[in-house]
Amino acid sequence: VVNRIQKLRKTAQLEPTDLVDVYYKPMDDGKNTLVEIVQSQDQYIRDALGNPLIPKMAAPPDAVMICEESHNVQDMSFVIYIARVSPVVTDDLLVHAAGNREHFDALKVYLLSRSISRLKNEFQAGNGKITVDFIESFPPIDLQLGKHVFLSTGDFYLATRS
Repeated sequence: VVNRIQKLRKTAQLEPTDLVDVYYKPMDDGKNTLVEIVQSQDQYIRDALGNPLIPKMAAPPDAVMICEESHNVQDMSFVIYIARVSPVVTDDLLVHAAGNREHFDALKVYLLSRSISRLKNEFQAGNGKITVDFIESFPPIDLQLGKHVFLSTGDFYLATRS
């Protein structure tokens, strides 16, 4: 599976340093076997790819897919998807924004419009926190990395899976 993902990255003309989320979707009766293989090889996959292999059903609805490819290995059919990394805003942020859906939506648009590398640098400089204080008509709000926002679906998936 790792080799196929690396080849797909090359086909998509991605550089090794390009940040992406990688999803998989089983396509047949072998789906339980595929899920077991992915789970048993989780650490190897993360070490080789730099991020986890995420079930497609965990992809956010606004995920931007760069490419996809179908595979058939040992009677298991599956599709691999590579998506652009984007921040994941949690429901905790809605509560933190005093339940104000408009403020939540404005914060989400702001975060999705930002460069992941710059957001990461800002969170690092702020010891895991940033303050957003320039969205018109809304009060300043402190955002905590790993609680209100994650920098990728992979980070969110690792933090929330049980």
